[in-house]
Amino acid sequence: MDVVNFVAGSKTVALPILDILLTEQLADDYVTVPGDDPDLIGVKEYLGVSTPIFDLVKMLEGKSTDVLISELLAKLSNQQVLSQSEARLARRLAGVTAKDDMEKLGERLQEAKEQLKPVLVYTTRDGNKPLIGFVVDLVADTHTVDDSHIQPLADALALLPRIAPRTKSLFAGLIGQSKSDPAILLNPQAFSKWVADLEIETQ
Repeated sequence: MDVVNFVAGSKTVALPILDILLTEQLADDYVTVPGDDPDLIGVKEYLGVSTPIFDLVKMLEGKSTDVLISELLAKLSNQQVLSQSEARLARRLAGVTAKDDMEKLGERLQEAKEQLKPVLVYTTRDGNKPLIGFVVDLVADTHTVDDSHIQPLADALALLPRIAPRTKSLFAGLIGQSKSDPAILLNPQAFSKWVADLEIETQ
């Protein structure tokens, strides 16, 4: 299976190439919609289809990348000690290693904030019509995955206990990668069913 890796906060996520219709830089040409869904940033008309757009980073991390970086910079500027998970996230967002000092981390985080250009990934069910749009930080790489390298879904959920059940419905497993952290394999079709069920329930 051929997949595309994307960076979403501190995590790497993967989508099968056949599930991707288009990737583009996120613009402000979407329409916000009323409601209390914290992850839905709006709806965009694409190829004649009103496509819901979700912030995948917020779904995975609880906050958007811009907010995460701002909070990390505030802590660093006040010389507060970052927790282990915060330090890992900061290094990931800044593109630095554990060997780099806090000053360099802060400088690179500020650069990352200024250069932040979120990517909108349109998923598809049939290769022709958009299904759902997900906002990620950037496109990482493309590669081929052997089925034997995909760990069961239960293993992925055990590593991410704080993530909401709806978000977990996206997860199809973990892809082991020799030179980096495992990637979370996504199944947008499963998530679209959850969203459809929610719409029916709230009507």
